[in-house]
This record gives sequence, C-alpha cells and structure tokens, in this order.
Amino acid sequence: MQRRNIYLKIFLSIFVVILLFGCSKKDDKKSNKHDIRKVSYNQTVSKEAKKKILALEEITDVQAVNTDKDLYLAAKPQQHERFQLAQLEKKMKQKLEKLFPNYKIHVSLDKKILKLLSDLEGNIKKGNLNEKQTDKKIKFIKSEMKSDI
Repeated sequence: MQRRNIYLKIFLSIFVVILLFGCSKKDDKKSNKHDIRKVSYNQTVSKEAKKKILALEEITDVQAVNTDKDLYLAAKPQQHERFQLAQLEKKMKQKLEKLFPNYKIHVSLDKKILKLLSDLEGNIKKGNLNEKQTDKKIKFIKSEMKSDI
C-alpha cells in the first residue's frame, strides 16, 4: 500500500510539472506581434466623406474607411427611406465621386457592412491594426459588399 502511495505521489508530481510547463504562455509568438509597426492609412478622406454624407437629410449614421485608392462607406438611412435604397445609394456614390475623383468609391446601405466598417474604424483609431491587417479586413468587407449584389 505504501509503495502504491509513493507511485501515486510521483505520478501526480510529474503530471503537475507537465501541466505547468505545457500551459505556460509562449512569449516567442507574442513578441513577433509587437515587432510589427502599427502603421495604417490616413483617414482624413473618410472623415470628410462622412461629414458630406451625414449632411444628407436621408442619412442617420455613417461609417467610412479609406485606403490609398479606395473609399468604403456604409450608411444607415432613415426608416421611410428604405423604399428608395437604390436611388439613395446612387445619389451618395455620385456625390462622393465628385468630391474624391482619385478614389474608387464603394457604398453600401447594409447594416452588416455598417457594423463591419464601424469595428474596423474603431480598430484603426485605437491603432490595433497595421496596414496588412487593415487590408485583410477591407478585402473581407469588399467581398461582403459584392455578395449583396
């Protein structure tokens, strides 16, 4: 019986040691994440676009993000404007194309796109994303915008 208790204590000791070392955080992977520079796109164009679109009386909320060549904008129309979504989207796109001729404009009135752009915009403001991560998220948003067509 005593021998069994000794084996049990040895087994538990080894198990605890393996558990402690196996569950420790890997600092190697985390240090690489911090080495990446947190550089992102200048968002002055998207801020200006938000101001111009919010000036429209049909719109209640706007989220926008831009890259060097593209401007992604999602808006929430007033409830009674839901019947003319295509016309409103066309109006917004034409207005933005006049204001920003050097950018390719992507406009959506979808609530899901509004939420995705809101999250991305918040992460850019906080500096949580670098340019590569931002491009990845924008690529996903672009694919979601095209799936609505």
